[in-house]
Amino acid sequence: MTGVDDLILLQWAARHKRILLTHDVQTLIGFAWESVRAGNPMAGVIVLGRNLRVSEAIEELLLMAECSEPEEWAGVVAYLPL
Repeated sequence: MTGVDDLILLQWAARHKRILLTHDVQTLIGFAWESVRAGNPMAGVIVLGRNLRVSEAIEELLLMAECSEPEEWAGVVAYLPL
C-alpha cells in the first residue's frame, strides 16, 4: 500500500482490524494520534526503527504476537525495538 494517503491507510487498517507496521515517523504517527484523540478506532501502529535489522524486527514481532492479543494494541503506537 505504498503511496496511499496516511488517513486512508489508517481507516482501512481500522476497518479490517489490522495493526500497521511503518517506518513513517514524519506523518503517519501524528495522524494516528489525531485519530485516537477524535475517538476513531485504530487497531494499532508499530513503528520499526530504520536501523532495526529485519531479523530483529521479526523476533520482536513474533514475541509481541506470542505474548499479547491484537486487541491490546488498539489505540497504541509502539516503537521497535521495545
